[in-house]
Amino acid sequence: MCTKCDLGYYLVSDTNECVASCADKYYAYEGTQTNPKKCIKCERNCTVCSGDKVEYCSKCEPGYFLYDENEPQGCQSQCDDGYYETTENGTAKCKKCSVINNCLTCESQTQCTKCGNNQYVQADGSCGDTCPEKHRKGDGYCEECPPLCSECQESGKNKCDVIQTLSFSKTKHVQCHVEMDMEKSRTQLQIGHARNVLIITVKRV
Repeated sequence: MCTKCDLGYYLVSDTNECVASCADKYYAYEGTQTNPKKCIKCERNCTVCSGDKVEYCSKCEPGYFLYDENEPQGCQSQCDDGYYETTENGTAKCKKCSVINNCLTCESQTQCTKCGNNQYVQADGSCGDTCPEKHRKGDGYCEECPPLCSECQESGKNKCDVIQTLSFSKTKHVQCHVEMDMEKSRTQLQIGHARNVLIITVKRV
């Protein structure tokens, strides 16, 4: 078993061979006066490294993801919850969702897919305690009400509690088609006018 190579050669750490240059998946340790030059094998699934520990890996094999330098976990086949998959300079990485407050899982730096602390995913990808106007609370996210609906509670394509007031001038021809779920409910229709403007309001009562 070789323990030291001739001048200018590297000792391969796991095979004890002497080579002129290190192969892929090995780090070239240039040595010191007391320690010989070596080819040190990278961590598992790592193709480019500067040492033999996970924190020294800088690129993974295809199909594997590298965590941020300050969170060394080596090369993983998928990102854990709280991280999203991305590519930087040709390297597949797992980046933290921490940019979005209270986000448990995300698909990008700005788009949360699941919030913590009983919050709801908003339309802009953030997390919030409640949902904005013309939205209802879905299963952990804010769901937009149907078209022309200003208030909705129950989930469903045509589930609307209050339809928006429609106003248009009598000089224009307007065709409207509004669907509502009338099952087990009563509706109130109000039609009025003011200064040549027709106003229609529909409410479920």
